[in-house]
Amino acid sequence: MEQNLQKLAEHKTIALDNPHIEKIRYARYAANVSRESSHYGTMYVAVPFRQLVMNGLIEYTTLNVNLSPDRREYFLLQALELGSIPKFVLSAESADLLKHSEYSGYFSIQYDVWKEAIRDLLEEYGAGLAQIGSKEIVGHRMLAENVFETTYASGAKVIVNYNKFPVTAAGRSLDALGYIIEPKR
Repeated sequence: MEQNLQKLAEHKTIALDNPHIEKIRYARYAANVSRESSHYGTMYVAVPFRQLVMNGLIEYTTLNVNLSPDRREYFLLQALELGSIPKFVLSAESADLLKHSEYSGYFSIQYDVWKEAIRDLLEEYGAGLAQIGSKEIVGHRMLAENVFETTYASGAKVIVNYNKFPVTAAGRSLDALGYIIEPKR
């Protein structure tokens, strides 16, 4: 597989689905990269190691926002914390057409239903990236349970709260599923 990827990469732009870390050198894009872990082992928190390594090497998307049980805000936090790109699966037609087919797992995909939410999420994401000024991560740490701080090469810091309740961490108050961007200096 590695030889084939190498040959393809010489002439084509490659996108890989949730790639193993050793394969990213051949791709320009990675799709469906989850922040979650298998929770196998003894760690009590998921360290986004792959995202931290991929950051600056490859553009990558999250899992599908509209096919997840998580709220949209979760994916915005993930994007601002790790430099990922929120992703949606969409259809021009109603998902009802897919019932009782091998594609019945695609629910909540009708573009007309998601249009405003996508626009709002991407506008907030774009405004956040403009404040951050870089996707290159130079530091990442946990401030409290489900509260993380990312330092970007621009000097900007992003603090995200994945909790479904407000918290105070590092002297800062964060709303439930909220974030603070300390812009570059």
